[in-house]
Amino acid sequence: MHYAERVEGNKIRGRSDSFKEHYSQATMFLKSQSMPERQHLVEACQFELGKVERMEILERVVEQFRNIDETFAREVAGGIGVALRVSGAAELPHPAQAAPTGQRALDASPALHRLCS
Repeated sequence: MHYAERVEGNKIRGRSDSFKEHYSQATMFLKSQSMPERQHLVEACQFELGKVERMEILERVVEQFRNIDETFAREVAGGIGVALRVSGAAELPHPAQAAPTGQRALDASPALHRLCS
C-alpha cells in the first residue's frame, strides 16, 4: 500500500542496478551443491527440456544456463542435443564468469554448505 505524502520534486520508486542482475543467486546455489545434487539438477533439466520440441527454444534456455555456469550449460546441452554457440572474443563475459564492479567472484554459499554437510 502506498502512502500519499507531499514532497518536493519527483518521488520515484526506483531499483538499484544490482536488482537487474538475475543470475548470481542461481550461480551461488549451483556452486553450493554436492556432486550428486548437481548431477540431479543436470538430469532434471535434461528431462524437462527433453519435452520441448522447438530447437530455438532449447537453444535460448541453454544460453540462459550459460549465464549461471558454462559447465552446467554444456552438461545440460549435451544431453538434449543442443550445440552451444562459440563465444566470440568481442563478447562480454557472462555474469557468472565476471564479478560486478566492487564485488568478489561468487563462491559456494557457506549457509548451504552447512545444511548439505
